Amino acid sequence: MDWCAAFDEHPFTMTLSVNSSVCLGCVRCHVTGRPNVMPMCSGSKTTGKTEKGKVNWVRPGGQLEPTFRWILERTVRDGGVSFPRTGETYPGFDL
Repeated sequence: MDWCAAFDEHPFTMTLSVNSSVCLGCVRCHVTGRPNVMPMCSGSKTTGKTEKGKVNWVRPGGQLEPTFRWILERTVRDGGVSFPRTGETYPGFDL
C-alpha cells in the first residue's frame, strides 16, 4: 500500500463499525488523521445501489500529495505502480 510506504506506517489498521457505516469510517478518518477502509453500508447493498464487493477507501486530504509523490517516485524508479511491471519489489508486491 502506497500510503504505508509514503508515511512509513506499518501495518495498516482500519476501523470497522458494526453496521459497516461509511459515515463512521469517514469521521474516524477525520478524528484520527489516518486513512480508513470500510465496506459499503448494508442498506446500499440491499437496495442495489452498489455491488457487494465494493469498499470505501478514505484518507485525509493533506496526505494525498505525499502519497502521490511516493507513487511518482516509485513509477520513475521501478517503471510503474501496477503489478505487471519490472524492477524492484515494493511493500505489498507479494500479495
